[in-house]
Amino acid sequence: MQFTAIIFIFGVLLAFGVVSPYSVKAKGIAGPEISTQNNNQTASVNSAKDEESQKSVFDPAKAELLILEFRYGRYLLSDGIIGYLHRGGLFLPLGEVAQMLDLAITVDPEAKKADGWVLEENRRFALDVARREVVSKGKPGSFDPNLVVTYPEDIFVDSTLLAKWFPVDFEFDLSTLLVTVTSVESLPFEDRLKREEAHARLGAGTGEKLNYLRKEPPYSLFSWPSIDSSLNLDYDNGTDRIGMNSSTLVSGDFLFMHTDLFVDGNKEDTLTNLRLIMGRQDPFGQLFGPLHISEFSMGDIFSPQIPLIADSNSGAGFQVSSFPLLHESEFDRINLRGELLVGWEVELYRNEILLNAQTTPNADGRYEFLNVPLLFGSNVIRLVFYGPQGQKKEEVQRLNVGKDQAPPGKNYFRFATTFQDKDLFEVGNEENIVPGKGDGKARYIAEFQHGVNRWLSLAGNFASLPLEDGRRYFSTLGLRSGLLGASTRVDLTKNDIGGTALEAAVLTNLQGLNIFMEHTRFFDFQSEREDNLSDPVDSRSKVRLDSSIPTWGIFPRIPWSIKGEIEKRESGVDQIELTNRLSAFLFNFSASNTLGWSLIRGGEAEPVTTGTGAFQLSGRLWKVPLRGSLDYEIKPKAELTSTSISSDYRLDQDFSASLGLNRQLNGDELTTYNAGLNRRFKTFAIGIDGTYNDDGAFSIGTSITYSIGREPRKGSWVTSSDRLARSGMVSARVFLDENNNQIFDKGDEPLKDVKFRSGSRDQKTDKDGFALLTGLSSNRPSSIVLDIASLEDPFWVPSRAGYEVVTRPGKPILLDFPITPTGEIEGTVFLISGDSPKAVSNVQLQLVNAKQKVIQTIKSEFDGFYLFQIVPPGKYWIRISPEQIKRLGLKNPELQEVNIKGEEMILSGMDLFLEQVKTE
Repeated sequence: MQFTAIIFIFGVLLAFGVVSPYSVKAKGIAGPEISTQNNNQTASVNSAKDEESQKSVFDPAKAELLILEFRYGRYLLSDGIIGYLHRGGLFLPLGEVAQMLDLAITVDPEAKKADGWVLEENRRFALDVARREVVSKGKPGSFDPNLVVTYPEDIFVDSTLLAKWFPVDFEFDLSTLLVTVTSVESLPFEDRLKREEAHARLGAGTGEKLNYLRKEPPYSLFSWPSIDSSLNLDYDNGTDRIGMNSSTLVSGDFLFMHTDLFVDGNKEDTLTNLRLIMGRQDPFGQLFGPLHISEFSMGDIFSPQIPLIADSNSGAGFQVSSFPLLHESEFDRINLRGELLVGWEVELYRNEILLNAQTTPNADGRYEFLNVPLLFGSNVIRLVFYGPQGQKKEEVQRLNVGKDQAPPGKNYFRFATTFQDKDLFEVGNEENIVPGKGDGKARYIAEFQHGVNRWLSLAGNFASLPLEDGRRYFSTLGLRSGLLGASTRVDLTKNDIGGTALEAAVLTNLQGLNIFMEHTRFFDFQSEREDNLSDPVDSRSKVRLDSSIPTWGIFPRIPWSIKGEIEKRESGVDQIELTNRLSAFLFNFSASNTLGWSLIRGGEAEPVTTGTGAFQLSGRLWKVPLRGSLDYEIKPKAELTSTSISSDYRLDQDFSASLGLNRQLNGDELTTYNAGLNRRFKTFAIGIDGTYNDDGAFSIGTSITYSIGREPRKGSWVTSSDRLARSGMVSARVFLDENNNQIFDKGDEPLKDVKFRSGSRDQKTDKDGFALLTGLSSNRPSSIVLDIASLEDPFWVPSRAGYEVVTRPGKPILLDFPITPTGEIEGTVFLISGDSPKAVSNVQLQLVNAKQKVIQTIKSEFDGFYLFQIVPPGKYWIRISPEQIKRLGLKNPELQEVNIKGEEMILSGMDLFLEQVKTE
């Protein structure tokens, strides 16, 4: 085993200095080459100057690129505008938005300025980013510089700031990537949309909308899975042993359900954990027809957390729910869990505020963030994963708290049963398995909610749980309300031995101040969550306030949070806890400081006071990313307990180095140094790292991570350094559709180097016309957009520019993009008058297809010239608008037949001759 490890580490060293990506591939790494673009790169934004990215708080490399759909009422305004989700705000391109709204505003990104007017010329608009000045509605003013950033292609502005400048509001739904536009005043685009709709009804246009076709992968009996794998090998001089840890996540379809299989182990225990979970999710709640199921799962699941009664518990079991996805029984908090591969770390952000971090997987190979506090309104939850070779992966969820009640007449339910703390497969050394209370016994939980009206819902639950003193039964009846802009919960809970608990909670926002209050009274009540039998709780009160200190000068806003809790026990003991957190974003750094204070008083013992604090920092200094922390105590003794700082610096696109220092400052003072080198290839990522303590202990190790997925059209396996088992994939094919039948068949030509915009990156097709698009968000809609500018011929037009897809890990969606070659028809319109025809302008011409449908309408120019552009192959007829013929008293000319085909794609000289009706 030691000889194998030494050979493996030696191979890693060769990989950094000697072996090229091509030689590695030649040595048997299977699969074709795939894109090596970093997850954080995008098509055009990355071309921005490094200097600019350092000056601005906004950094697209850290923001989530979104391809957005804009709608105004029933009208589609745009389906391909790029925006960025950053620190809880949506940044939109000023120039594109102004053009979409038909506003007379010109944007000059290079000069960092914009100028024009809104609705009326006396309502001037001017923006000077460098001087932080704006003229809006004709009045000068200033703006928060953190809400505006300039890039080569446009000026990006936070949507809330745009709504102040322009008479429009933007409502953003992250789950559907939809921005709904509402106007405060009548805008030019509204009149234009109404005219176009009227023209469509009259046959003067197609009237077609650019809605993307929704595609979801069908569930199958079996699909080839996607696999993420990580392997760590290290040597420790203290034990003089070589250790090994590995973990693998497999995702795909099995038995018409999505299936995840997680396996991890080490040198001593080949299988430490083996978990299997199968099920389905539907964000639209359309599973099982009239039951409107949104989710069901079986295998190793977590039972739901129930207020006052039950904690969320793992075990083998089954769960079914019709509640919206991510719905929690307690609207002020959420639990976040997932598989965490060996060597990976994860940070938790809410509205871009760093709340917590986990640097290693727990004993079950998971990350867990329990009872994450939520705010009233929008909550953007962002999980940032850092891989052992410098990889970075983000998962974003958006939760809207304040609409907790069910719609009127709607019924939601959830049922879950698990075998408490018992996995589906019991593996691992028996001495590592610690039995818990009720271990292996069944637990049953049922919840329901009925919408009474728009602001009130009736809720209830039932639970049967194995506790230390035997099985106990619980029931709850409650109300959920959204009255007066506040989300309210009232619950009355009883157990089967006569105990009762009453709890009321409210969550709201008043002028930017988020307020959460909860009070609970207990009357001889005991449960899994209230299990202090020696000194039961009599009452508990909680208050949490969240807001931000407004911006001042160069300093941005400072979010803050204060939480207080007092617990009174039957013995007379009171426990008081206070927590305060301050956060700030300044000079490309995100900082957060948390203070905790606790006082236990009453009873016979002396009062006990403790105070602790933690400071966290994350950002960039020049071009170097830094992360640091400082832990300290205030009571009973003021002292620093530990500090750490680390950096992962990218030397080039595929080569990075890491440095870190951690110092324990209390007890046995100990300083730990670590350093590493990481190399990313097309098919895998590899790293070597070392750790040294100032007491002489050291370790050296190496790690390798890779993902495997299958290209379904070619039937070939691809290997990547990106994670494929946690994200969705699309297999796109682009071809020149010579016969215009929308099907790839004989004579059609695959097109290479055609680009796609697919959420986090731009990717392009290979010589066979295929592109495997990876890194897509799973179980929520994403837009797959073909970049028309990447087509080599300007006369080529896609039959469909994009799709809206809802992907699942391990199940690629197959999309075809037929490209149609188009032509032009040109000629001149003459009016026969006297001896010679005269060219006439402003004649309305229509191009009609074989189904007598008008596909284009144009007008002749001042010299009588007309031009139909982008005309697909086929037979057409050119005619004069019937309304215009009648109005002008013209003879109805014969239809001019034209045929776009083969070599005759551009037709010239298609002249039309008009003649007035002779009157006697």
